[in-house]
Amino acid sequence: MASDVPRQPVLPPVWQRQITQMQTSVRSGTFSLSNLPGYEPGVPPAVETWHDIDYLDIYPKIYGSEFGANGIGRLREVALTEITQNERFTPYNLDPAYFPKTALEYGALDIARMQEQSLEYEAQLEKHGVLVHRICFPDPPVGAFGPQRGTWAANELLVLRGGSVIEKIAISPLGFGRCEYLAYWAFTNLGIPPILAITGRGVAEAGPCFWLAEDVFVAARGLAFNDEGLEQLLPTVRRSSRADEMHTLIIDCPGGEYFHAGSGVSHHPDMVLGPLDVRKVIAYVPGLD
Repeated sequence: MASDVPRQPVLPPVWQRQITQMQTSVRSGTFSLSNLPGYEPGVPPAVETWHDIDYLDIYPKIYGSEFGANGIGRLREVALTEITQNERFTPYNLDPAYFPKTALEYGALDIARMQEQSLEYEAQLEKHGVLVHRICFPDPPVGAFGPQRGTWAANELLVLRGGSVIEKIAISPLGFGRCEYLAYWAFTNLGIPPILAITGRGVAEAGPCFWLAEDVFVAARGLAFNDEGLEQLLPTVRRSSRADEMHTLIIDCPGGEYFHAGSGVSHHPDMVLGPLDVRKVIAYVPGLD
């Protein structure tokens, strides 16, 4: 019986373009072995050459483009999620006390205003030359344990040089599956492959981590991270950074609530610290250790 699965997947445009260019080279006879690293006529490939090549030099030739960055600089390309009526997720009314509060009460959620703000943000980005993509979740969005909430949260997916990191979230059952969907979207639309998934009992909500410099990475420890999660995340970040020596700033987040609306204390590092310019940050001091 014939399978319904396509024999060739639909490739991201950048990846397809890279393949097409290489096919043209092969078909036209312009391909040359001299383009291979360390090539010497009549001599087999040297183990020393290929063991010494960094994957970061190879992946753009496979996937068609570079992605990710460390340090601070001009933003060039982003992805935003579509804001929909599904932000009002139906299970809330079954047990409101079960779901942690954020800055607004659930009843004050203004989806039309959220949509308006998102479009305003997109317009400002494009005004400054940033290429903006939009991500649509299935309607309604569902995940591992039922309807998904918070599908506006695109920064769950951390993109490094070489690929994306699929985080393992801490305390939101209806959030499991969001980051996996974002990783799949990034792979199939932009050619960004996953290079790490936080597994086992590790917890690391990697998306809100960020760079202060090319060799300074900011993470946290608290409800959204545990030591096992950090032990999985940080070596991958270090290998992708190409820094001679990478420094990690780990904020020990205070308090026992994921987000405390009264004080503004959060267990996400990007809520309490952020780079503005060289040697200049914005900090919410009550959220720092």
